[in-house]
Amino acid sequence: MSAGGLRATSVPHPRKDSKDIQNLGPYETLDTLREEFRFNEAIQKQITQLENKGYIGWRRVRGDGNCFYRAVVCGYLEQLAFAATVKQREQWSERFLAKLESQTLHFQKPTEHQAHQAVLKHIRQIRDGTGWVSSRQMLRSMQDQSPTSLDLGLVRAVRHLIAKKVQENPNVMLPLGMTLADVLSSQGDTPERYCREVILPMGKEAETFVPNLIVEALDIELEVALLDRKGTLSILPYSPGDDAAVERPTVNIQHRPGHYDNLYKKNPEEPVTTAVPLKPELATASLSGQQLCNFGPSFIRGKESKPSAAVRNPSAPHAGTKATDSEVTDSKTRLGEKEGSRVYHMGTASQASHSEADPGALAAELAAEKRRADEAAAECERLTDRAEKAEDECKRLRKTMEEIAQQKKNDWNDNFELMQQLEAERNRATEALEKRHAKTIAELHEAKERAKHLQAECQGLRDALKQAQDRKQNDRPLKERPCGERSCGS
Repeated sequence: MSAGGLRATSVPHPRKDSKDIQNLGPYETLDTLREEFRFNEAIQKQITQLENKGYIGWRRVRGDGNCFYRAVVCGYLEQLAFAATVKQREQWSERFLAKLESQTLHFQKPTEHQAHQAVLKHIRQIRDGTGWVSSRQMLRSMQDQSPTSLDLGLVRAVRHLIAKKVQENPNVMLPLGMTLADVLSSQGDTPERYCREVILPMGKEAETFVPNLIVEALDIELEVALLDRKGTLSILPYSPGDDAAVERPTVNIQHRPGHYDNLYKKNPEEPVTTAVPLKPELATASLSGQQLCNFGPSFIRGKESKPSAAVRNPSAPHAGTKATDSEVTDSKTRLGEKEGSRVYHMGTASQASHSEADPGALAAELAAEKRRADEAAAECERLTDRAEKAEDECKRLRKTMEEIAQQKKNDWNDNFELMQQLEAERNRATEALEKRHAKTIAELHEAKERAKHLQAECQGLRDALKQAQDRKQNDRPLKERPCGERSCGS
């Protein structure tokens, strides 16, 4: 590895809409990036340096903490789906698919498992040549933000692949000749905790040595252009530490304080053309025969959007000897029978002679056939766009229905929990009141008993007092007694 790690800081930057886009924005030229930083002379200078190094455009990436992983995944998928050769596409896709199908890479939650299955499906389609046909189509597939989306499935899978790489080989070499295990140990950290707290959590920004680790996990080349206030452009290259002779896809991204976006040296939305060789029967055809092939796409192998080099340049020299018009007609007839294409013939026994064939009429008929094929292809493209829009609308409606159902379920659960809480409070209050009532009754009964006891005591005291008064009255001397109480003898 030839560069150190980066840390995504939280320093604000002029970009205002990184969190407002869905997941990935459309391809834009560097002019829009320059417009965003029109008041920053240092970054303006760095954008000019980017153009001098061959960069022509960029793509906005949603800023939700996963921007680094999303930018790398987007660039990686574009390299896989729109590789320069079929061999590259098959080899790179098979290599990535093997990593994703590893038995150690599995997810327990149903939403995560469903998202991972969607990832596997799309990578298999890319490998088999039945995947996305354009960058815009890929972009539409990546815009879903639901828990089962392809976007989150890819980000989660890449995070787990990095964690798997770290746990299998913590001695991966970092810059300055140190291993990851040595660096973590010097910081009092472990590979397990580093994966658990830095790599695996969704929404966690890429820190420290993640760029060094992602090239090892995905087996890719990575170039990170640093745009900052220094005014001098820095491009950090990252490469796996194994065999340098292996051909790998190269992903280009840019890093500004707190955020990552994609960079491009080629417009990803330009039509992808793959050179398809002419059939051997046409290799020795005359000029008129090759001109006829220019109007008949069924005479060329595969699905080709443009004619071959020989067709585009009729004046180019041809291999072999010049064929006669009858040989061209025979060759065309055999090819039409072999591939199920339309067989053009004269229609009558007298017109069966190839020497009497009318090349002009045949060319006009082939031109009409080509126009019909082009119209059918355009109609197919329109229908495909309509179907994709309808599918997106269905996904949106399904997501809305799921959200409404979930909201109703949550409301019902909240109401049910509230009712349970109220019932429990009522039961507790009733029980407390019953206990208080019983206690009050007991206290009242006890008070009544004490009152009766006090009344008895009071009555006893009154009786005793009266008896004492009577004794005192009887014990007084006779002369102190009232006259009525004195006896007659006295």
